[in-house]
This record gives sequence, structure tokens and C-alpha cells, in this order.
Amino acid sequence: MKEDAPAPTDGSNPRSLADLFSGMARLSSGLATLGQHGGDGVRDQGWQIAELYHEVKRQIPSEDLRRRARQIAARSILNRAESVVGSSRRSAPPTRLPYSIMQRGEIAIEDTLENLAGYPAELPISPHDIVMETREHKQVDVVLMIDTSLSMTGKNLALAGVAAAVLALKLRATDYSLVVFEGSASIAKRMEEPLGREAAIGRILEVPAMGYTNIEDALRKGLAQLERGRNRQRMGLLITDGVYTEGGDPLPWASRFPRLHVLMTKAYKMDRALCYRMAEAGHGKCFDVDTYEELP
Repeated sequence: MKEDAPAPTDGSNPRSLADLFSGMARLSSGLATLGQHGGDGVRDQGWQIAELYHEVKRQIPSEDLRRRARQIAARSILNRAESVVGSSRRSAPPTRLPYSIMQRGEIAIEDTLENLAGYPAELPISPHDIVMETREHKQVDVVLMIDTSLSMTGKNLALAGVAAAVLALKLRATDYSLVVFEGSASIAKRMEEPLGREAAIGRILEVPAMGYTNIEDALRKGLAQLERGRNRQRMGLLITDGVYTEGGDPLPWASRFPRLHVLMTKAYKMDRALCYRMAEAGHGKCFDVDTYEELP
């Protein structure tokens, strides 16, 4: 349901000046240690920087410090994404084939040793006895549409970064697209673009936070990106709180997707009913997401 646009802010309304200075202190203290190996405390500090970065980036006094903070935020987001992807990779059965058939992946040690048990030492090892193991990238095109309006700053934008990083880890770089939207939508990464993972996350971290939300335009441009894909299986992922303040009814565009899943973030104002209706219209599901562990 369309609602009135939020009142403009002067920069001090979302966070008090004290919060901004506190955030800067945490950024400065974290930069010296996060590039090194550390424990949970260091990783937590990196995630705090990822959550704060979008709100304090324009307060960072130098471009070099800002660049370093962005790198740390991106790496922390990637670390969270790797933990999400790790469990799904472990549960997915790998493909195992002889080296004579599949010359890629890693050697499956146990299977190879089993083949070589009792093998005469004087005979050369056959490529057919060496077993290779690999987990293939999913053959699917995905467009991730990220709400970057004012209500999505802080934790929610860092969460969206993790969702983007999960795609970057699971799919070929040319098989996913990133669309960011506030009052209008723009393409952060095109479907065919071979962009590195950290660079893709960096683009999300650098988007400006605006007060308006145009879900209709996001779905329209996201669908156009999806139609550029080369795989038969295609889907859209929409991250939003569901409150649109610009554009028209998003439901007609949601219905055009072959599959559309909605990741509904928690915010001070949400439209749960619209999120579920968009997912239903797009033949998908709606998920309540508050932490990166809850990403589907």
C-alpha cells in the first residue's frame, strides 16, 4: 500500500551526532586490527563496521580511510556469506568422476586410495583410477533487487550485502544481477558483467540512502535484467520492508516473474501483507529476515 513519503532529514535525525562520533571511533580502532587474523571479537568488530558504514561513510574525514573501511565492511560481509553458503555446500552431494572424464575439481582422496588399494607398484597409475570431486555452480539466473531507501540503512543494508555475497559465491559472476532502488531503480551489476565479489558488495555499500521507495520500478528493471540471462531456470529475489512511497502498484510486475521470492526485513514500518502478496503473485515465497542466519 502506498503511503506518504517520509519527511526529509538534515543528517542528524537518523543518528545523533554522538552516535556518529562513536561510530567513527569504532571504525578507527577497528581498521588497525581487522586486516589481521583475529578471533570472534575482531570479526564482530568488522560486522559492526559493515552495519555502520552506510550511515557514517560521509563523515569519514579522508578518502583513504573511507576506502579501507569499505574494504573491511565488504570482507566482513563475505565472511558472513561464506558461513551461510558453507552449510548448504556441505549438505549438497558432490559430483565424483574419474579424472579421465572430469579434469577439474579436487582429488577425492578416499575414493582414489580405494581404487589404488592392491595396485601393483610397478604399473603407472591410470587416469581412470583417480577420482575427482566437484560441486558445480547452480545453472540459474538470479536478479537481486535491494531496497536502499532510508529505512534500509544500517543492519538491513549489511544484511542485503550478505544476500548479494551469497549469490556471488553460489553462481557464476555472469549469472546474477544486482538492482538497487529508492525513488527509482538502477542497475548496480548487470547480468553479463564479470564483476568480482568484493567489488559487487562495494557497489552496494556506496549507494546513497534516499527517503523514497519505488518497488514497481525495481521489479520492472529487475525483470529486464532477468530476461538477459542464458539459463532456463530464472528467479528474482526482492529485499524490502514492503512500504512503497513512489511509483505504482508493484503486484502486476511481480506476477510477470517466473519465480519471485521476497525477503522482508524488519523496520519501523513494514507492509507484511504486500510482501506476501508480491511473493504469491510471483509464484514464490515470502521470508521474514532479521539476521543473516535467517537468509534462505
